[in-house]
Amino acid sequence: MPFTILACEAPQAVLQERLRSRRGDASEADLAVLAKLGAVAEALDDAERAFVAHP
Repeated sequence: MPFTILACEAPQAVLQERLRSRRGDASEADLAVLAKLGAVAEALDDAERAFVAHP
């Protein structure tokens, strides 16, 4: 079955600023959540990158 990987990436500073500027939304994400995700995130390997969508 065909598939495509959509890899969404942004600089850490941009992610932090977006989290700091959020007000009144339903998300529970905060800087602590971002830090935890950053600590466990794994980069795509070469085989996975072959399936990444490019604009």
